[in-house]
Amino acid sequence: MKKYVSLIIIALLAGADQASKVLALKLLKPVGSADFLPGVLGFRYVENTGAVFGSFSNSTVLLSVITAAVIITGLALLVTGRFSNKVYLFCAVLIIAGGTGNLYDRIVRGFVVDFFEFRFVNFAVFNVADIFVTVGSFVLIIYLVAGLVRDIKKERSA
Repeated sequence: MKKYVSLIIIALLAGADQASKVLALKLLKPVGSADFLPGVLGFRYVENTGAVFGSFSNSTVLLSVITAAVIITGLALLVTGRFSNKVYLFCAVLIIAGGTGNLYDRIVRGFVVDFFEFRFVNFAVFNVADIFVTVGSFVLIIYLVAGLVRDIKKERSA
């Protein structure tokens, strides 16, 4: 049951990402940029052919292959019930959903639509899928590091 709910959530999250990108294409592309919270957060339309911070520019095929491999591996682990831990499952759902949203862009559009822009710091323009991947990865890293610290403390006390 958990895996079916997870697959539905992945589809819904990837759909929400695509809906936000359709809005950006319709409303933001014609004007280029717009303020939301002046000096803090705005919208800027960007067609990203690379990865984060413009790395791997014009590497759509390579990034698509890598993203597809991560998604397929994640889905295989999910469907076979390998994510028994709720934190791992939560992280996998977010990473797979975000990866799916950006992979769809790369395959269908030839680029990823980015549109959120922090105005108070020099940071990459990003999208909803990027938020999913970042949150999922960040939570996973914190969880793994906390587990390592816990194991080291147990070893020292034993």
